[in-house]
Amino acid sequence: MYITPNTQLRLLYDIPLDNTYKNTLYFESMSQQINFFLGKTKLNFTELSYQRIDDGVLRIDVNPGDVYNCNYMMFQNTAYDNTWFYAFITNVQYVNNACTYIYYEIDVMQTWFFHCTLKESFVVREHPLTDKPGDNLQGESLPIGEYVCNYTSKAGLSQSHIIIMALSAGVVSGGARGMMCGIYQGIEYYGYDITEDGVNRLNNDIDTVTEKNQKDGIVCIFMASKEFFDMTPFNTSVVKNYEHSRRPSNLDGYTPRNKLERLKINQKKLLTYPYCFVLVNNSMGATATYRYEFFDETKNNMLVTFELSGEVSCNPSVLLQPKNYKGATNGYNECLVIDGFPQCPYAIDSYKAWVAQNVGVFGINMITNIVTGQLLQTAINGSSNDGLNLMNYLGDVNNQEQKNIISTMAAVHTAGSLSKQTASAIAESSRGLAIQGSISGNAMYARGALDFWCYNMSINAEYARKIDSYFDMFGYATNEVKVPRLSGRPHWNYVEVKNCNINGHCPSSDLSLIKRIYERGITFWRNADEVGDYSLDNSAPF
Repeated sequence: MYITPNTQLRLLYDIPLDNTYKNTLYFESMSQQINFFLGKTKLNFTELSYQRIDDGVLRIDVNPGDVYNCNYMMFQNTAYDNTWFYAFITNVQYVNNACTYIYYEIDVMQTWFFHCTLKESFVVREHPLTDKPGDNLQGESLPIGEYVCNYTSKAGLSQSHIIIMALSAGVVSGGARGMMCGIYQGIEYYGYDITEDGVNRLNNDIDTVTEKNQKDGIVCIFMASKEFFDMTPFNTSVVKNYEHSRRPSNLDGYTPRNKLERLKINQKKLLTYPYCFVLVNNSMGATATYRYEFFDETKNNMLVTFELSGEVSCNPSVLLQPKNYKGATNGYNECLVIDGFPQCPYAIDSYKAWVAQNVGVFGINMITNIVTGQLLQTAINGSSNDGLNLMNYLGDVNNQEQKNIISTMAAVHTAGSLSKQTASAIAESSRGLAIQGSISGNAMYARGALDFWCYNMSINAEYARKIDSYFDMFGYATNEVKVPRLSGRPHWNYVEVKNCNINGHCPSSDLSLIKRIYERGITFWRNADEVGDYSLDNSAPF
């Protein structure tokens, strides 16, 4: 049966596609697709013989010079069905001045796009529909270089200080004891401002304690941050908020490529960990990392906020914890602690301490020695029973020589005893000051730097620019079983899958190729004139 030749062929120009399948065009409907390609027609041929799809070559009556600038074609065997086949022109061969061979390769993506259905597959990468900071946290395997600090603040522990003396017994006024900062304190605490008057008052109180023979009652003297150590009995722990900063809008000064058009980071994933984060140092070697995306900025007035609390003890500490972090109001499992506040040595007047300790014994010994001397003298005079007993013991004391001996003995005894007492006192007075207490310094405290230091850390500008460009081009790591997203961004969408799951009404060889294309990764462009132009703002819509 004879069939009238009615195949249509259109040779197209300026189609930004090739058989590498790195890029293709996205159309919302088949009619939109057809109309676009028809609009790129340079030469139109009708009433051609049936064109076999897999031949890969056709012969047309046209001068080769007329088709050299054509890189694409579409044809339709109208007598059989209305399917438009799209193909890359891979070569143009001269036959004669009026005849040309055109070699082609079917574009399986455009030909079967509306005949295939993507189903749930393991999506490796894609451009997500939303891109608020924190929406896309899947890890990437990209080099990030060294971190730099963009902003620094501190909690304020070093703004004001206090000296605290802890006593086991109340011998001076003004102390506090009982429940303090939620902890029972059986000893008394006394606070002294770091001023000349405050230090003088502390020294006077130490002298008072010494003179009252209570020097051993000084448990410790230490320094601390004044605002976190409330020495009011029955007071709970002192708590205050520390507002660090907002989420940064740039990384190490990096701004997007088209600064006049886009005053924002192109890909918001750059505003999350590990590309930027908050690093907190307790000045003692311990650090903690906090992610901007885990703070509830709506509850923290759009600020990264921490909570600080302190307690009174001989080894005081201050606690820092993130506020409204990872869904918790108070992040006790994410806290940092500062302790090791300086323990202060103090001087005790040795002589005052000795006198306070020995004044009673000294008086008793003196009286005893004087009485002993008087007894000996009385014995000489024979004026007491003790004297008579001593006389009987010594025999006849009428002998003047014996009386002289006993009298000398009495004088020597009294004088010798008193001399020992005096010598001991003189020895103690010459010892000077005795150093008591623990000696524990802190160089960071001495420099006014013992504090919680918070740093806005980020990758440097060079790496930020490179990674931003990469995310622009290839989207984010997704690693999720889902239907791949081919559209949603203003200009282009990249998609890459593993084990592509797709059904199609097309030859199995073409369907296998389509699967491989998706698995290698392909970019869908909404506008043919923009293919390959990554300078455009492809940010996710708000």
